[in-house]
Amino acid sequence: MNIVLIGSTAFLVSFLIHVLIWRATGISKTLRNIALLFILSISAIYLFLFVFWQVAEHVCLVKAAMTTFSLFVTYIFLYPGIQSDSPSCVILLSVEEAGEIGLSENEALECYTDDMSTLDRLNGLLKEEKVKEENGKYIITDKGIRFLSIFKIIRKAFTSAPFGG
Repeated sequence: MNIVLIGSTAFLVSFLIHVLIWRATGISKTLRNIALLFILSISAIYLFLFVFWQVAEHVCLVKAAMTTFSLFVTYIFLYPGIQSDSPSCVILLSVEEAGEIGLSENEALECYTDDMSTLDRLNGLLKEEKVKEENGKYIITDKGIRFLSIFKIIRKAFTSAPFGG
């Protein structure tokens, strides 16, 4: 049994399920909802495989599930970058649209503003209840503090440089 093939296929099937559910229902695209959809679909896939597969293959299914989980975690880490407009992608799209004529440096500077990325991220943080808006100001919530503390701890392990610096 090919563990990587089963793990990758289970991930792709669960990915397709979650894309179809999003397009059909309009569920908000928060990390919590992504995790919930993936966990439910992956669990259903492996429950089906566990029940209908030979008992001797259960150890392989556990290994395949670990592959699926690794792909899921990778997707969760990549999702914020996929969700918002990447400066590099916006610039590349602008250069592509310019075609043979090309894009001048001034035109490249105009095609992406930091507001695009910042506002997308702020809206995402609001949906995930990591910040709240009061009197036109953004304030971090307890959930946001807990989330940020994880990254602060990890960052301290790798560098002493402050965030944004």
